[in-house]
Amino acid sequence: MMNNKPLMTVIILSYNNIQYIIHAIHSVIMQDYNNIQLVISDDCSEHFDEQKILSYINKHKRVNIKDVVICKNDKNLGTVKNINSALKHANGKYIKLLAADDQLYDNSVLTQFVKYLETTGVMIATSTCAVYDEKLEQIKYLYPETNNRKLIKKLPPNRLYRKLAVCNIIGGVGVCMRKDLLNKYGLFDDRYLLTEDLPTWLILSRNGVKIGYIDNVTVKYRLNGVSNGESSPSTQILKDDLVKIIDNEILPNRYMLTTYGRREVKFIRMNMCLERDILKKALKMLLFMDVIVYRKFKTLNSYLRRLIYGKLSNF
Repeated sequence: MMNNKPLMTVIILSYNNIQYIIHAIHSVIMQDYNNIQLVISDDCSEHFDEQKILSYINKHKRVNIKDVVICKNDKNLGTVKNINSALKHANGKYIKLLAADDQLYDNSVLTQFVKYLETTGVMIATSTCAVYDEKLEQIKYLYPETNNRKLIKKLPPNRLYRKLAVCNIIGGVGVCMRKDLLNKYGLFDDRYLLTEDLPTWLILSRNGVKIGYIDNVTVKYRLNGVSNGESSPSTQILKDDLVKIIDNEILPNRYMLTTYGRREVKFIRMNMCLERDILKKALKMLLFMDVIVYRKFKTLNSYLRRLIYGKLSNF
């Protein structure tokens, strides 16, 4: 029987988190969507057993898995180049990225995305992610937070751009898009080493592309990745990426921002590049006291929301 549903390519990205990859694969295999291409791209992990992974897939896959591609980079490329390398193997109308240490939330996720994208006509949609502890047992909070979910749904692209310029409220793990979108606007920008999502959202929203929203949880996100915590060895790389993003995607288009938005962007950039000299640092911070107070208030508000959610989820 001919399958008239569009092909969905799920790309699982791994780098030294192989201990979790079987669970990520299982969450794809168990999807009720019946036309899936599975691409696994490893960014030169120390222990990547391709035969073991392929054996697991062949043993457990169902008729919904139409094609499997497994590739390993000869050297570590970084997140962005690893994604772009994997995309060369993607044949689906739709693309869903998944980290090897995360999982699709339930077996209806891909069906939800395809139904939404097909019926609305939007080329890209994001969703809610459940942020878990390292063991993927307890939900810490949902992302984006309620207020930001409302903003994504109601803001036109140009105003969403303003918000994204000062705060990335769209989690890349919750996104699914049409491959046509990448054909039109290009692959993820490999001038950045680890940050694939924010530059893309800025380019799309700046060009008037509507980013849809599915108001359901679609991903279990594990708090142990490269972007988690100030102590992470990748923190400085992420900061360097952010400075480049501001220089390449935001400051050249600052005319799209409000006066306060431009100040906030300048503050963020300054904060990423602050000198070690305490006196110079203090003097620079004084220039942005209004921004500091406002951002501290937002941080406190966000913390309280997560704290309340965490307590409620334990009942």
